[in-house]
Amino acid sequence: MFYFIADPSTYHRVHRKSTHAFATAPAVWERDELVLLAETRDQKRTLHKQVQFLAKILDIRAPKEGELELLFPGVGAADRWHYVVDLYWARPLPVPFNLQEVAGVDHAAFRTVQQFKRLADSEAMAVFEFLCERNSSVVLDFINRADPEDPAAR
Repeated sequence: MFYFIADPSTYHRVHRKSTHAFATAPAVWERDELVLLAETRDQKRTLHKQVQFLAKILDIRAPKEGELELLFPGVGAADRWHYVVDLYWARPLPVPFNLQEVAGVDHAAFRTVQQFKRLADSEAMAVFEFLCERNSSVVLDFINRADPEDPAAR
């Protein structure tokens, strides 16, 4: 399981377009791996919950010519990022959350994440259990129907 974080200026494009971009790529990743899509914390909005969407990884690749600027206009995407992460089955969480709400996650280790971080297996299990308790409809949707070939996936 991964934690992907995005600035508010690109966050909504990430889940709408099912695409993220990074300067570096994860060294180890799996197709179909679950991703927590988080938005950088806004200090002005104290009730803001960072993790608002879940998705699955389809591919991590080099961008096509001009692709980053089309996906993320106005933020200097081509100068900042060198990898595209294609996602699928991005779904909103009925009950968004912050990692510090999940017992068993070293949330302090995620405070300084700039792009992405893989959760330790024990942390992933804690998050999964938390999701099952708070967002069971989304978890069941992923288990029962998440298929990258389904047109509804993207």
